[in-house]
Amino acid sequence: QEMEMIMSEIRLVSDVANELKNDLRQDVRRVEKIVNDVEQLVKEDSRETNQELRDTTNTLHQSKKGLV
Repeated sequence: QEMEMIMSEIRLVSDVANELKNDLRQDVRRVEKIVNDVEQLVKEDSRETNQELRDTTNTLHQSKKGLV
């Protein structure tokens, strides 16, 4: 009887540990997806900003040539 109780408690602890492990895996996957999404957004924003800067620089050069 005591052995059954001990085995039952061991199974309970094992089940809880497995649930926690699975929850952590899911959390890590969610965080990885968020990080990947943010990285992609930053890259896209950087490309857009660089293009806007090039366009502005070109416009300023053209304006400067018109003044000379």
